[in-house]
Amino acid sequence: MRDPIGVFAGIDLSLTGTGLCLLGGDGFLLLKKRFGALGSRKLPKKERFQRCTDVASDIIVEIICKEPIRSVCIEDMQTSPRGNANEINWLHALVMDRLDGCLGDFPIFPSPTQVKKFAVGRGGSARDPVGKQEVMDCVLKLWGERFDDDNIADAYVLARIGMALRGANDWTLSEAQEAVLKQLIGAK
Repeated sequence: MRDPIGVFAGIDLSLTGTGLCLLGGDGFLLLKKRFGALGSRKLPKKERFQRCTDVASDIIVEIICKEPIRSVCIEDMQTSPRGNANEINWLHALVMDRLDGCLGDFPIFPSPTQVKKFAVGRGGSARDPVGKQEVMDCVLKLWGERFDDDNIADAYVLARIGMALRGANDWTLSEAQEAVLKQLIGAK
């Protein structure tokens, strides 16, 4: 059964550029926004953490203005190979703290592999990686939305995952998409 009301949010948290997409219950793109990079590792730690705080606050302002929120999907954390785990953990914690009390349900955390699989049909591997452009091309092909930024494209896919989990999808799910949903439902 389709859910014609509410907003579905997708958030791709990243130190290099956070993407946010909000979709209406009919799949209409209400908002796409990219929040800038959090800064060089050469910046003082206090300044980097303040930038995390600012990004988290900006995201919440955008989401709260679009109530009622039906679903929030946030790409699950990955430890950065560059040693930025503290900042990305802080950013995730800040967003979660600010979302607390704003949502009826706990956010959903698809992994980067699940996001790719939902968009492209496969999660990628060392031998067969899924590139950023490939995800953006598949978003255009599947849903007719063109993005110039991979963070926004990932956020869009995350919002679509939220729609599908709520039964509000306006497209026929592929086998790969159904498999991702089953994994996420099993993880709740």
